[in-house]
Amino acid sequence: LEMNIRIVSLKIRFSDGEFHQNTEEDFYTLEGKVDIYVDGEKIVISEGDIIQLPPPTKHYIKNNYDKPWKALFVKAPFHEKDKVNVDWLPEEDK
Repeated sequence: LEMNIRIVSLKIRFSDGEFHQNTEEDFYTLEGKVDIYVDGEKIVISEGDIIQLPPPTKHYIKNNYDKPWKALFVKAPFHEKDKVNVDWLPEEDK
């Protein structure tokens, strides 16, 4: 299990597209809102929302808003080398 709190600054891409082979990743929004692209579909999550991404869900996070996004990230079971980068970006980021 890995848990941490992360803050994604305004108008910034958090990561390139990725998925995890064996790890579920959950995001619980503490403040702000963010766009999460899940298998290519854009989902907006805001304060109080949680999203669960079972493996091997492809995801990409971008803060398109004027306030930082603060979230609790939980990965379980944690595997240090589980992340796989994918060659995918939303159309607006290509």
